[in-house]
Parts: sequence; structure tokens; C-alpha cells
Amino acid sequence: MNEQQTTSNVPSTASDAQPGMSGGGAMDSNAREPAWVQPGYVVSGILALLLAANWWTSQNQISALREEVARRLLSADTVSSETKILAKNVQETTKEIQAKVILLEGKQSEAQSQQLALEQLYRIYPKIAMNGLWLRLSRFWQRPVNNCNWQEMFRGH
Repeated sequence: MNEQQTTSNVPSTASDAQPGMSGGGAMDSNAREPAWVQPGYVVSGILALLLAANWWTSQNQISALREEVARRLLSADTVSSETKILAKNVQETTKEIQAKVILLEGKQSEAQSQQLALEQLYRIYPKIAMNGLWLRLSRFWQRPVNNCNWQEMFRGH
């Protein structure tokens, strides 16, 4: 009498059981999972996060490269302008040196012509000196000895 079984609490078939639950409490393969739990969505979400992280790091690297290129271009521009200034200074200095060389060459040719003239004078001078001395001596001999004015004779009239 009291031993009647109450079957109302225990399900008799699997169709009466809760969906997704079997006798051992494991998930049923026919059961529906939430959309975010499905493996395709999880993998897609992870790939999207990795792609966003890769894009972010790439943008940072590109920005750093742009800054480095800008610094190098600025440095190259500075070096280029300094090189132009140095080249201009070298050209001006070269022009000045060329003018000085031309001036020195002119002075050298003038000195050489003066040297040649002096050498000719040195060759001719003994002859001229001997002629002058000869003229003076001949005057001396033509005058009487007691009327001789020695200063007048060697003064070079």
C-alpha cells in the first residue's frame, strides 16, 4: 500500500528528460550551445584579435619608420647644405689662389728679366769701367802734374 512507487518524479523515457541532459549528466550531441561557444566563432574571434594586434603593431612600426626617415632626410638636407657652403668656399678660395699665382708668376717673370739685365750689366760693366778708367787716366797723363786736381779727375764728368 504505501509501497507504491511514485513515478511522477522520475522520468521514464529519454524524451521526457531535460534537453541536453542524459542519464550521466553529460551534454547531449543534439543539444544547442550558445552562439559564442561554438568553435568556429571562437577561432574567428581569436583570429580577429590577432589581426587587430598585428595591424596595431604594424601601424606603430610604420610610424616609427616614417619618423626615422624624416630624421634622416633632415640630416641629409643639413649635410647637403653644409656641403654646398663648403664647396662655395672652396671655389672662392681657389679663385683667390689662382689670382695670387698669376700675380706671383708675373713677379717671377719680372724678376727673371731683371736678373738677365743685371747679368748683362755684370758682363758689360768691366768693359765700361775699364773704358772710364782709361779715359780718366788719359786725361791725367795729358795734364801737367803740378796742375792736377785729383778730386776733379775721379768725380766722373
